[in-house]
Amino acid sequence: MKNFLIYASFSILAGFTACNQQSNEAESVSTESLLETTDKVLQTGKAGTAIEYNDAIVGLQAKIIQEMLVVLNLQGKDPVADLKHLTQTIIQSRNQLKTLQIYDGGLDLKKSADELFAFYQSACEGPWLKAFELYAAEGEKMSDEQSQQFLTLLEEGSANEKQFDDAFAIAQEAFSKQHGFSIVENELQGKIDQAGE
Repeated sequence: MKNFLIYASFSILAGFTACNQQSNEAESVSTESLLETTDKVLQTGKAGTAIEYNDAIVGLQAKIIQEMLVVLNLQGKDPVADLKHLTQTIIQSRNQLKTLQIYDGGLDLKKSADELFAFYQSACEGPWLKAFELYAAEGEKMSDEQSQQFLTLLEEGSANEKQFDDAFAIAQEAFSKQHGFSIVENELQGKIDQAGE
């Protein structure tokens, strides 16, 4: 069953973290560092720099994706409860995002992040919830037909994900160009890629 979940975890893409262009080395930013920046910015609701604004938003996404990987890989004891916790994390992240003051030129980045998070929430409250309820009822004893239904539900929840990822990436690229910083892959993307192998 684990292979089914990896297959159905679709192409989750973590947003890119910021890297000052004066730095010659584009190093991957640790998830821990990213989350620290996010918490710092959210305490005041205002980013002091464009880089902090970018990284605070990407950090909210990282919180969601960390839990999503646990759920989709069946790493917890109760997948339905884990999915419901993930849903609450998404809702909390969306609420935190709403309180974040828009940094100069950052409206599209904030808006595209919220649309991506809303997509995650819709998947968790709809098709993915049905899939995990099926799994909770049957577990590893699912018939071939139930396994196919499970996969179909996961794929249904994942449908159109690329358009939201792309919109977020485009907004992030435009924001980074406006403010003169580079964006680099964060550590979490490596974990996502490893899970899909």
